Amino acid sequence: MEVFRRVYAHWHSTGQWPRLSVLQRELASEGSDISVRAVANDARGFLEIESQSESVSLSLRALALVPAARDLLDAYFKAVCAMVDRYRDPAVDATYTSDDLKALALDPTIERELNAVLRSDHWPFGSGNESTDGSWSFEIADRVMGAAKAGTVDDLLAIRFGDRNPSEEELNAATPISSPPLIGGGVPTVDADEPIADFGDDLLDRVKMAKALASQATAQVGGGGFVVGITGPWGCGKTSLLNLIENAIDETNSGYVIRFDPWLFSSSEELVLRFLREISAQLASEPDESLTDVALRLSDYAQIIAPLGALITVPFLAPLAPILASSTKLARFKKSKEEAKPVVSAADQRAKVLEALKGLDRRLVVLIDDLDRLQAQEIRDVVRLVKLVADFPNTTYVLAYDQMKVAAALEPNDLAGGLEYLEKIVQLSHDVPRVGPEQLSKVLGNALNEAVGDVSRYQFDADAYTNLFNDGVQSLFRTVRDVRRYTNVLPTTLALVGDEVELADVLALEALRVRLPTSFSLIAPARDALTTTSQLLSAQGSVPDAEAKQQIEAIIDAAGSFAPEARAIIRRLFPATQRHFGGSHFGSEWLGTWRRTLRVANPEVLDIYLNKALPPGVLSANLVKRAFLALVDRQALSNLLDSLDSEELEAVLDRLEEYENEFPTEGTEVAVSLLYKHRRRLRTGKRHVFDLGADHKVARVVLRILRRLEPSEVARLVRQVLPEIPSFSDSGDLVRMVGYREDSGSKLVSETDASALETELIGALLAADAGRLAAEPDLIRLIYWARAVEPDQTAITLKRLIADDDFLVALLRSATREYVSQTPGEAAVRRRFELSWDALTALVPEPALSERVEEVHRATDLTTVDAHTAEALTQAIDWAAAANGEQEETTPDQ
Repeated sequence: MEVFRRVYAHWHSTGQWPRLSVLQRELASEGSDISVRAVANDARGFLEIESQSESVSLSLRALALVPAARDLLDAYFKAVCAMVDRYRDPAVDATYTSDDLKALALDPTIERELNAVLRSDHWPFGSGNESTDGSWSFEIADRVMGAAKAGTVDDLLAIRFGDRNPSEEELNAATPISSPPLIGGGVPTVDADEPIADFGDDLLDRVKMAKALASQATAQVGGGGFVVGITGPWGCGKTSLLNLIENAIDETNSGYVIRFDPWLFSSSEELVLRFLREISAQLASEPDESLTDVALRLSDYAQIIAPLGALITVPFLAPLAPILASSTKLARFKKSKEEAKPVVSAADQRAKVLEALKGLDRRLVVLIDDLDRLQAQEIRDVVRLVKLVADFPNTTYVLAYDQMKVAAALEPNDLAGGLEYLEKIVQLSHDVPRVGPEQLSKVLGNALNEAVGDVSRYQFDADAYTNLFNDGVQSLFRTVRDVRRYTNVLPTTLALVGDEVELADVLALEALRVRLPTSFSLIAPARDALTTTSQLLSAQGSVPDAEAKQQIEAIIDAAGSFAPEARAIIRRLFPATQRHFGGSHFGSEWLGTWRRTLRVANPEVLDIYLNKALPPGVLSANLVKRAFLALVDRQALSNLLDSLDSEELEAVLDRLEEYENEFPTEGTEVAVSLLYKHRRRLRTGKRHVFDLGADHKVARVVLRILRRLEPSEVARLVRQVLPEIPSFSDSGDLVRMVGYREDSGSKLVSETDASALETELIGALLAADAGRLAAEPDLIRLIYWARAVEPDQTAITLKRLIADDDFLVALLRSATREYVSQTPGEAAVRRRFELSWDALTALVPEPALSERVEEVHRATDLTTVDAHTAEALTQAIDWAAAANGEQEETTPDQ
């Protein structure tokens, strides 16, 4: 923050960003050892070092963290509010200029700073231009309307960056996904794949070529006509280059530019008529009288040749002539002619057109785009048209097309012949330069930054991103259009799954979906093959090795020429597949790691991505992360656990195990005490045969927390939290878990501490009253444990306790287990309860137990108790009756 403050102070006072060396020297003179370069590298997107001048500059994001820049931010807010008002008003142009900025009447220093911020941040603006005198004018972008409801600077910044202002603590965690600064936020507007229109939009260094072509097209004023070809495949930037050529001609005022769109004509006759009409109409709109004369002559010529078919052998459609004549501007020109025109031939009128064109002081440049997107017959018609009008003097035709596609349309069965025919028409041909890897990488990086925005909002593994993109993703893009189609889909996908799936994985999968759709379509059917780890393969039995390998290879083969890239991406996204190709084996223990880090290598995460939604019962990753971070914060953890229902609590416990290796080692008594406090909110019983229940899940998490502590620290922690745990059942679970009991102890404390903890807890248990013990869910287990530690005292205590009806009912209930069974192939689950009479009579002599059971049974209305308790009492009275000889001495029917 000190660096940010000092940089802004320098800019505020001098109007220039401070040089790196000067700033570093100032800090050193004050005894500060801050490295400005290190700060800049760690805070990319907030603060940058401009390489040429080595000056340090702040982004709008950084200015939001500098208190002294508040006046500047207030001015930024004021300007955006003015833009919103102007955008809403249909009576005014939706533009904002440097004069509008001056109209805000700001302090001169703030106005100067805001001028620079608006032009560098550029968030409110679309296309526009800047003059050498410092004035500028930009269209107001429709994204500005997102700020219509902003009431404060903070609201605006939250909208601008998609969520909220970054805090100082979050600064170091905000990592851009590539070297250019992050400029996006929220859900950016979709780039409609429009070609660039201005020199300032050129990212591929094509302005120089455009100016050279513009110079060539406008040279030889007064000379004959000629045709220039701009060639290249779809998506290479032909239209953008045409736009730049037009800009270059307009900038130098060296020619008259006419745009002709060959689309949507119904016949070759209409094409010629539309061509002449378009040229005449566009020339008529120019203030130059010489152009008006050319426009009029072209209009007359079009009306004459329309019914005669002078240019093409098939007759023109006569009804089109009145339509042309009814054009407002051309009709006005005709009306100005006072004398009636004599009847002239098409040849005479054509001669007048040629004479008028030859007299122009600049060349007429006709730009014809998208020739290769027409149908084959339409392409032939347009080429024939160009050939027939190519001799118009002082006229240059610039055609943009894919050479192979046009040649194939001209001669469907003879490509060489089509190329030869094209060469006779086009005198000069220039290929659109191939986009170099470095250029395209820069375009891709900028587009990703804008589409994704602030990566601190997502789970983002920079190393995974780098590996995926270097190994294959980056190579999938060949043109700027490829990049735009890709980045257009990202905002929506991230809005749906950005909180649940690692950002690097989303970016890679979306690249496959957009660029290799056939390969991508095979991912969902191959889900198990892609995500099954080595140990689970034989257990699941659903995808044998040979079949899994075949499914994975099908994904790769479907990529065609991009197969190497697809293979590299699949191996990175789904590490479990590597064993099929001689690589590493990943065991089932990795599934938890992949789930915690939101990698699609875990099948549950892959399902979230493919379905673009959380499956029912699956918790959001954000909630699980909040629970993990709250483990040492009593209030935060208490509030979070209180807000969960029993199913959500169970799911959180399951997901917390994914953080086993990251559990804290200090302050863990908070988590242990609160988790046990909420244990009894978990469901009881089993859902199916293989369900282990939910009551053990607290102990599983607590065990993993305690394993990270030293034995002495575990003993201290247990003693500290025991008074906070409300039940003996849960306290006993914790004490046994850290001790040395067979089948339950994990030996996390010394034997001396384990013995002492047991003795203390058992003493408290045997001293408790019957009412408190009756509330214990694991009562019979507690009594057996007490008897193992203090047999004599336990026997004495039991004689006293069974005299209490509630205690006896609770003891019977805890001795009655629920058994679940299920017939293979059937969904129905059968449940039954079974009372362990032997376990009870081992604690209490059978005669005394039977007598008390009969007394309690007579005193209890079974219709008022739960099914578990009713079944326990029913079976107990049967056992008691059998013991008293009132039934045959056989085991009751169970």
